[in-house]
Amino acid sequence: MAYLGAGDRERAAHYLDEAVKATGPWLYLKISIDPAFDALRDHPRYLALKASYAIWAAANPKDAPRQ
Repeated sequence: MAYLGAGDRERAAHYLDEAVKATGPWLYLKISIDPAFDALRDHPRYLALKASYAIWAAANPKDAPRQ
């Protein structure tokens, strides 16, 4: 979030991607509703996380809450 505040969307997207890799796909769901990440919604890395979550959620319906 600090990188977003500084206007560095690329670095923010990088660290967000790393955080999701480290903690699991559920983190995407959490950030998907957090307005602090609105500036990243159209970033290619964010969109890739969104797509990855959708694939994971389809494969794990019992573990994945729906948006």
